[in-house]
Amino acid sequence: MGGTNQISTNNGLRMHINNGDVHIHDDANSHKFISPCKIFKKDAQEAIDALSRRSEGVSKIKGTTGTILYLLRDGKDYHMFLSGSSMKTELKKFIKDC
Repeated sequence: MGGTNQISTNNGLRMHINNGDVHIHDDANSHKFISPCKIFKKDAQEAIDALSRRSEGVSKIKGTTGTILYLLRDGKDYHMFLSGSSMKTELKKFIKDC
């Protein structure tokens, strides 16, 4: 299914390396993040370092697809998720009817 080092995370993401690129998939939501390994390693380490200096926060990592990888720290917990397009329009429409 994937390349080398494939792992699945506890939040439904699947990660692997393929032809020198990191691939992260959220199959349930049809999101796919791709970044060259060397760039991803640097970006991910910078994000982890930045979050480790705060008790809460979000770091964003852009890849070569339109999907963005977000790392989130909430106290002691770290979370990772993928997101595609902005939800602003849908959220504004939803809260209008609340």
